[in-house]
Amino acid sequence: MNGGGPDHYEVKDVSEYKANYEKLKELGRGKFGIVYEVRPLTEETDKSCAAKYVRARKRDVREGALQEIRLLHKLNHPYIIEFIDAFQGPSEVILVTEFLSGGELFERVADEDFDLTESECVSFMKQICEGVRYLHENQVVHLDLKPENIICVRKDANEVKIIDFGQARELKDSVQIKVKIPSLIKFNQSFGSQHFGSFLLFQVMCGTPEFVPPEVVNYDPIGLSSDLWSLGVIAYVLLSGLSPFMGDSQTDTFSNISRAEYDFEEPEFDSITQEAKDFIALLLIKTPGKRMSAEKCLEHPWLTTSEKLEMKKKINTAKLRKFLARRRWQRCGQAIRAMKRMSGLMLKRRSTQSMDSNIAEHSLDEEKEIKTHKTGSSEDSNSDEEVAHFVYSRVYTTTFTMTVT
Repeated sequence: MNGGGPDHYEVKDVSEYKANYEKLKELGRGKFGIVYEVRPLTEETDKSCAAKYVRARKRDVREGALQEIRLLHKLNHPYIIEFIDAFQGPSEVILVTEFLSGGELFERVADEDFDLTESECVSFMKQICEGVRYLHENQVVHLDLKPENIICVRKDANEVKIIDFGQARELKDSVQIKVKIPSLIKFNQSFGSQHFGSFLLFQVMCGTPEFVPPEVVNYDPIGLSSDLWSLGVIAYVLLSGLSPFMGDSQTDTFSNISRAEYDFEEPEFDSITQEAKDFIALLLIKTPGKRMSAEKCLEHPWLTTSEKLEMKKKINTAKLRKFLARRRWQRCGQAIRAMKRMSGLMLKRRSTQSMDSNIAEHSLDEEKEIKTHKTGSSEDSNSDEEVAHFVYSRVYTTTFTMTVT
């Protein structure tokens, strides 16, 4: 792979991170960690970095974080977030990357002060396709392309980068990859969609329902073309503010994706050029092998001709703002459901602690042994209130997801 360095990367001890970086402020919280803006102490610069702290007490979470580090370390492209360093300790893994201060692309273009045109959409999609082409040239599939993972470099510039490689995989000839979303299990069982290949099989949890391709819904093998489907959905939403496969429920959404049924009949597409619709149509194809490649995307007339007069008209972004508001509420709902599950775990923990207390009355030695086993290091200990605050805060921030191999 042509990337940022040798295939092998040695993750440093967390003590080196503490000696070389200063926390400035919290940027966001996710399912497994927190992102901070940090400043290098060893360099005479005001340039900030982003440090993603992953709570890695569990082996599978730690392995997922280390896999992302190893992959990101090998990537080097203008439209891919830049890897800087990585560290690990007993209870956490820290990934340091460049700091992108411009915010999510969709949030920026949906702002009432931003004049979004089809030409601007072409510029953004061209950058995204360039980044995806680089990944695919190196046999890397991202597997989680969505609006939240397309970030503006600065608030005063139109450059974007692809972030979050927690689900990304290097494709190999001898390995077939299938992906699984927890909420798809019931859907797949009802449709009998359980297909197993003859190759070594990896299962990963990934993707966001509205942006996953039919092969994920149907539990079929994925490939580079899976990312291209997601690009088609991103382009559709960017131009119209509408989600092509959104149903009244997740089951409806999965069903719409599985059938690959959509259209351009909404009035939001009346002023959109035929080239744009053709670009999307060549990506939102159910059969993966029939979709345009990233290379072909960059050669498509829509991305090579953006000076047409009709492409200079301002796009009404009212629907895009509604789309973003709905996604915030969805994530808020996910956070609340997670908090409910955590509440159940807290009750179990308190019950266990009460039992431990009774045991401790009989043996001080046993008390010491139980506490050592339960809490591990002091860094690993968190109060119920801290845990609840951590889960509830996951409303509108960077996404962290878990991979299972």
